[in-house]
Amino acid sequence: MQYHALATSVLMSRGVCASSQDCQRRQILFAEGGEFSLGVATWGGAYITLYSISDEALVQDLALAFRKLHGRLKQPKVVLTVYSSAHGQAKVRFREVEIT
Repeated sequence: MQYHALATSVLMSRGVCASSQDCQRRQILFAEGGEFSLGVATWGGAYITLYSISDEALVQDLALAFRKLHGRLKQPKVVLTVYSSAHGQAKVRFREVEIT
């Protein structure tokens, strides 16, 4: 998924993760998605979830990078959800950004 790769790149450039495997091992970045359509109705999208993040500037960098990619691709809808809590703990949502 292009958004997962882009998120990994941003996280690595900001020093959050050393590699894609590091992000996965530390349970910081998760992605799922797919867009489906039936006639004019569409649903789904790309869902990127981050844990253990409470850096507003990092969230802004990710949102900007996602908007640029979405501008080229035009679809699917992208939802970035950021939790300040660690994965597996009670979820404390820090920020959510939806790009349509």
